[in-house]
Amino acid sequence: AVYRHFRSKEELVKALLDELALQALATIDIPVDDWRGRLRELALSTMRQFAQYPAVGIEAIAVTTNGPGEHGAIELMLEAFSRAGLSGEELVKHYALLAAQILSSGANIARARSVGATGSWRDQPVLVDPREFPLVAANSARLVELRDEDLYLAGIEMILDSAERTVARLRDDTAASASA
Repeated sequence: AVYRHFRSKEELVKALLDELALQALATIDIPVDDWRGRLRELALSTMRQFAQYPAVGIEAIAVTTNGPGEHGAIELMLEAFSRAGLSGEELVKHYALLAAQILSSGANIARARSVGATGSWRDQPVLVDPREFPLVAANSARLVELRDEDLYLAGIEMILDSAERTVARLRDDTAASASA
């Protein structure tokens, strides 16, 4: 019966994925001037949607919906980075970095949830010969302690920090050029 409304499984997945994007966007109630907060909330809300509907979230990295949810998310990200002070190439680059982090890591979290994983980034220690891989052996327990949602959020924060550093560098470069 579903295929009466959709010509293929791919069209169904696109529609479902776009609906998740719309639902993620609908939760964002942070003022537009708080660009970091809006981007962080978009990332968190998207991750929650993917984790809640893992069969759809898994597809996020491989499917472009070209629907209103996707377009709304792109607009929100570009607008927030613009408010941060980015433009041109840096604006597009930071948007793409954030989108890739949200989609790829979010899809990975969805995949993990779909198979009942606990949220650990690695499910078991990395057992290696310490003479051949001394750093892996020394950090094996720490690698198991990492949580996928913590890494997801750390990646988001690193991209937002990069945007702030880029804006500061561009302002410094402009000021140096003006005084020269």
